[in-house]
Amino acid sequence: MSHKGYKFSEKHKARIGQVMRKRWLNPEYRRAKLLSMRQLRHSPETKEKLRKAATRNGLPSCSVCGDGLADHRSRVCSKCCAVKIKGAGNPNWKGGATPLHAKIRTSGEYARWRLKVLERDGFRCVSCGKTGGVLDVHHILPFVKYLNLRFSVCNGTTLCKNCHQQLHSVNRAKKHA
Repeated sequence: MSHKGYKFSEKHKARIGQVMRKRWLNPEYRRAKLLSMRQLRHSPETKEKLRKAATRNGLPSCSVCGDGLADHRSRVCSKCCAVKIKGAGNPNWKGGATPLHAKIRTSGEYARWRLKVLERDGFRCVSCGKTGGVLDVHHILPFVKYLNLRFSVCNGTTLCKNCHQQLHSVNRAKKHA
């Protein structure tokens, strides 16, 4: 049974701690636990296979120019090669076009707007009344369409994760109907 997301009381946490300390003092439990942890490590054969897979001809090489590397933990041989894999040299480069909405959502102004909405709603989901946990701030009128209302507190509402997902699933269903 998973207790993920469940909040234990302080009394229950103390009881769990007592039980675990008592178990750990038992030499048989400790030996079995340590043995199981040891078994999670790679065998020497697997380590060798992984090392060979990460290197070319058994020697580590720079991912940019192909020269040999002195340090097996590095992917590039020098700072100049490191610069080559940043920006336009990176295979994931998309032309330097960070979408405008991504820049806005990581801005300080957006963070201040979000905090004002949360404070106004008392850090409580306006739909179900849940407090604490992960609370989302939802734009009532779409963020993309209403540029002048992006940072208007009256255009925001506080929702818990579940209510926010339900709201968007209902909106999607209306849009596709």
